Amino acid sequence: MPNPSAASSASTIDDVTDDETTVTVHLGDPASPLPEPDTDLMRAYIQSRQHLPYASSRSSQ
Repeated sequence: MPNPSAASSASTIDDVTDDETTVTVHLGDPASPLPEPDTDLMRAYIQSRQHLPYASSRSSQ
């Protein structure tokens, strides 16, 4: 059985989808929706990362 914590530690913001109704994280297939208390935190995190135009390393995403 795959280790779910290993999948989450290797995730990037490219693995998150926000359709303005639901935030999902692609840890496997299908993507997993985040519960409501966590959606605001994830949206704020993604917004803060979008202000880093000089991040050239894949590990900085």
